[in-house]
Amino acid sequence: MTFQQPLVVQMCQPNYRYGNNAYFPYSVGLLQAFCEEDNNLKGKVVFKDAIFLRLPFNTVLSTLKEVNVVGFSNYIWNWNYNLTLAKKIKEQYPHIFICFGGPQVPLNNDHFLLDNKFIDAVVDNEGEVVFRDLLIELSSGNPNLAGISGIRFVESGIVRKTPIKNRIEDLTLLPSPYLSGTFDNTLKNNPDLQFQATQETHRGCPYSCTFCDWGSATMTKVRRFSYEKLNSEYEWFGVNKIELLYNADANYGLFPEDIDLTNAMINAKRKFGYPKKFRAAYAKNSNDRVFNISKALEDEDMCKGVTLSFQSMDTNTLDLIKRKNMKINNFKELITTYRQSGIPTYTELIIGLPGETYESFSKGVDTLISAGQHDSLSIYNAMLLENAEMNSPAYKNLHGIKSQRIPLLLLHGSLEDGDVTEFYDVVIETSTMPKEDWIKTNIFAWGVQAFHCLNLTQSISVALKGVYGIDFKVFYENLFSFLLEHDSYLGLLFRDLKKMTEKVIEGRGNLDFEDRTFGNLMWPVEEIVFLRAVSGEYSPIIEEFLLSKFPAVSKSDIQDLIQYQNLTIRSFKQSLKDKIFLESNWHDFIGDLLENRESNLCREKVILKIQNPIDYISVEDYAREVVWYGRKGSSLRAKNIIKVK
Repeated sequence: MTFQQPLVVQMCQPNYRYGNNAYFPYSVGLLQAFCEEDNNLKGKVVFKDAIFLRLPFNTVLSTLKEVNVVGFSNYIWNWNYNLTLAKKIKEQYPHIFICFGGPQVPLNNDHFLLDNKFIDAVVDNEGEVVFRDLLIELSSGNPNLAGISGIRFVESGIVRKTPIKNRIEDLTLLPSPYLSGTFDNTLKNNPDLQFQATQETHRGCPYSCTFCDWGSATMTKVRRFSYEKLNSEYEWFGVNKIELLYNADANYGLFPEDIDLTNAMINAKRKFGYPKKFRAAYAKNSNDRVFNISKALEDEDMCKGVTLSFQSMDTNTLDLIKRKNMKINNFKELITTYRQSGIPTYTELIIGLPGETYESFSKGVDTLISAGQHDSLSIYNAMLLENAEMNSPAYKNLHGIKSQRIPLLLLHGSLEDGDVTEFYDVVIETSTMPKEDWIKTNIFAWGVQAFHCLNLTQSISVALKGVYGIDFKVFYENLFSFLLEHDSYLGLLFRDLKKMTEKVIEGRGNLDFEDRTFGNLMWPVEEIVFLRAVSGEYSPIIEEFLLSKFPAVSKSDIQDLIQYQNLTIRSFKQSLKDKIFLESNWHDFIGDLLENRESNLCREKVILKIQNPIDYISVEDYAREVVWYGRKGSSLRAKNIIKVK
């Protein structure tokens, strides 16, 4: 195995486009910047511009004639694409050395290399130093792979594994791919794209959640990048007009210094107008520091929402997944503080975790809504990630975990003709949640997100809880049961939800409505439910439901609440509401309940109207601006309702 000099290297980290947005290939950019700075590789290695989009295979192959090495960064959103491309590369260019790395590469499955012989080596764990050592060896003229720590390869039909390379303790050794010019050509050659940037301020995670390959892969001492480098990157993001900065830390806000970093980022925005928005996975147990960070970001209109995360409200489940949550009383205080400060929050839950039942899950949702999380519950299905503890045979056997491999639902990703389908393994059954309950739990979760959090029936359910004591769980269980049997477009919609989950269990479906009415994107199920519901006349159906299921509620209250609910919805044609002067005695009362303020249940009748209504150019524009962009900002409830008198 010998290569011509200099070694020509092609890095590959393909991702989907999100409308007109694309991500820089940050992971391979780090590897390239580190290798180009190494004196041992000066004059010996030339890097081509990294592949960062899911391009047609023939387009990629046509650019590789002079290439010696291709390095792939892998995760669930590009795994099958990368495998397919790598195989085609080896078939057309047998001399090219193909290296795989990233969190999707199986750490404990040596058959992977034997089954995919077109891969010459894989890098385990952190890649910068190992990949540099690999390039030094390949450029030596007489490479010996066995002398490189941290890789696996096949030799004489046997998988060889070298000693694991220690993690990089001093992250100041890693140059920035932004500051080093690694992405300069990417920016220059793609003027039609709006780039989003990824940034790390530290590496490592002190937690070991069993469902997460982050914890299993990085459970180690947290190591920090230098303030000077990060501050310079903020300046770069500003100069290059990066709209969204995505922080890739496991726990942003974990350190006191993160306040200084936030201020530096804000200063860059004040100076250049960019980055416009910032999104992060905040420290798991939120504290005053996280609040102060998010408040500073919100004051600059940079906050994309703060995670007040639980994953489950069941104590047994939390023990089984090795996680601890904040106490619900603390959560109620926190969410009240955030709401009063106008800072959007969202709370994540996962369906199908070990120990969870339908009852524990639905009660947990009720608890969170009752504590004040009305706008932003984000509920996902448990995935069996490649290197997570939950995916180990022993763990799955212990908890009766069964899964089904289905096409990946890449939320809001743009669909390309002829693209390779990506898959993921979704949990469909555990010893405590049989398949029938998994179906029921999904319908409940989608329904609550669409009808409560996206504000189809939020005001109604809040008022009925406050006046009549009807629990949110009871309200929504009755609603979804009613709709499943109802002869209407909403009834058909909910029966379609049930069919969707049944097909997934049978292994012949996916969690995608494949409804592109609202834009050629992969929409989350609950967003399609909302968009379909709000596109039709659903109020008469809700009135019929309330009259039939809750006879103790007065008809006048039901009709008044439905009128008020309609006023609060961010509709496609808000200007139609400008002519409505609604006389209502619910406005202040419901506002008190939503804000966790004390209320004496005294309802004062006021006249309301929509101020400065916004009409949208098309349903696609409405779906993008209100539902996609607005959801994390809690904007599904109209904030421009004013009292006329």
